[in-house]
Amino acid sequence: MSTQSIVPPPPIVGELQAIFDALPDDELLAQLGSDSKQLGRPKYPVDVLWRCYITYYSLGLDSISALLRLLSDNPFIAGVCGIPDAESMPSQPTMSRFVAKLAQRRFLVTLRDVQRALTQILFDTLPGFGKSVAIDSTHMRAGATPTRRASHGEAPSDANDLRSAR
Repeated sequence: MSTQSIVPPPPIVGELQAIFDALPDDELLAQLGSDSKQLGRPKYPVDVLWRCYITYYSLGLDSISALLRLLSDNPFIAGVCGIPDAESMPSQPTMSRFVAKLAQRRFLVTLRDVQRALTQILFDTLPGFGKSVAIDSTHMRAGATPTRRASHGEAPSDANDLRSAR
């Protein structure tokens, strides 16, 4: 009896599968798959690398290394990405090459088309989507040194500069 049959998959697996199913990415995958360059050894299917990248982006992971640790530690998430076992895990250089490939000019238009199609789906599905915009007004320290600027006779640019210029 396997571990996966005893332990139910975490909810994120269903959420990731729903994201994969909703992505209008057929043209992008066809374009990536028709590229003659091999991505890693052995050659990984483009859809597996794409799903790994979407997982990386969807979960807001810090790095490709964090993604690979997650896939290694969680066979459910690896499985939904199309990775059947630990031996089939893509390497860090393979994932990095794939991300670099996505950034190439020849794929940008198709990638933007996927984003536009997703935005249109949201616009059609969610009433009021895009009608409001929120702005974060979190205070952030400036990289400038206020006392140096004030001593050189430059105009202060924020409240801290005003206090130090007095």
